[in-house]
Order: sequence, then structure tokens, then C-alpha cells
Amino acid sequence: MKANRLKIFLAGVFLSLAAAFSFAEVLEKDLTEVPVKKGETLWGFSGSCLKDQSKWNELLKYNKLPPLPEQVLNAEALKVPSVLLKEECRPLRFLNSTGEAFFRRGNGEWLEAAEGTDIFPGDTVTTGKTSTVDLGLYNGEVFRLIPGSTAVFLSEKGGLSCLLGSGGIRDWGGRLVSGQVKAGPARADSEFSAEVKKDASVLVRVSRGAVFVEAKGKKAEVQAGFSCLVKYGAEPVIRGRGAKGK
Repeated sequence: MKANRLKIFLAGVFLSLAAAFSFAEVLEKDLTEVPVKKGETLWGFSGSCLKDQSKWNELLKYNKLPPLPEQVLNAEALKVPSVLLKEECRPLRFLNSTGEAFFRRGNGEWLEAAEGTDIFPGDTVTTGKTSTVDLGLYNGEVFRLIPGSTAVFLSEKGGLSCLLGSGGIRDWGGRLVSGQVKAGPARADSEFSAEVKKDASVLVRVSRGAVFVEAKGKKAEVQAGFSCLVKYGAEPVIRGRGAKGK
């Protein structure tokens, strides 16, 4: 009987260790390359990007760095376990496109975006005249940029923002700024699309929940199934179900 109990105990220990090693292996593989700002130290980087700044030494396991948190980093990017990153520092993932699409980090050079490319806060994405792009959030949600779009993504406390310069965005659940127009979810689990027209007006269509649209000091709440048109220099006007944006 004692021998059987010992076997069961040892088997349990073995399974626990195997699970721990397996989990550690998953964490090690789930790394994100996060850009480093010019003149940034390891301590400063950790404060900006990690949930817990005191875990700066964890980064030494995945990057060839001296154990000196106050030394300026001599690297363009650091590999970071995704589980350690703040939500506002998690990148978007480039999933696919139907044609040409490009991105750039800050004011850097334009690079062709390929499947699996990480898009970080402050990056700009642009699509060709006939290209659509699907981008994914870390939580599995997917949204789309339509042809002729230029968008900058900013991650702030409270959610993700899109600065839409041209074109449009579909299935979006974050905040949006386009010219003098601001829009965003009025309650949780809301989703909408926005498009910049040739006359610089902005059309917002709500597919789920409710969305606020603000312009010229006036704020309107738009329910699912309705749209809101904001002409250049004008206040938002809510339109009925099925209304076409002209």
C-alpha cells in the first residue's frame, strides 16, 4: 500500500513539474519585440512597458544586456514576454491584406507590412487604393482598414485610439479621432465603422452597442443600426437605419 502511495505521489510531482516546464516554455515563446526610444534606459523602458517595473531583470533572460538598469540601451528593440507587458503597450498584429500595405514607426521610413508584423502605439499604417488590411488585437478581436486609409494607432489608459487621416475603419471598438470629429464606445462591447469622405465629412455607422460622436462642441449618442454624419465644420447629425452616406 505504501509503495502504491509513493508511486502516486511521485507521479503527481512529475506531472506538476512537466506542467510547469511546459508553461514556462509557452511564456518563453510568446515574446514581443518592443521598440526602444532613443536615450531610454532599461529602468525607464520597464517603467513604460512592464506591468511591474521591478521585473526589469526578467528582460536579461531574453536580451543580451548588462545588468545595469540605469544604463542607456544600445538596442532598437527588446524582446519581452507578452504576459509582462502593460495592456497599452501590447501591439496590434498585421494579419493579412488584399494588396499593398505599408507601416512606419514614428517618423521612420515606410516599410512593407507582411503577415505577422507587430504594429505598436505611435505606428502609422497606410493601405493602397485597392487594398484592405485586417489587423488583430491581443484579445483576438479583428478590425479592417479599407482602401486608401492612413491611420495612426495610440494606446492609452482606458483603451486604444485610432487617428484616422483618410479612408476608413471597420469593426472598430476603440476611440477614434478624425480631424475635428471624435467618436468612441458609449458603453462596453460597442462596435462601429468610420469613413472619411472626399468632401472631408466623416460618416460613423454603429453595428453594436452605442457610440458617441462629438464635433463643434456637440456630442451625440448613436445606437446600433443607426449612423451619424459630420460634415466639415458642422455638428453631428444622426441618421436613420439604412441611411446611405453621401
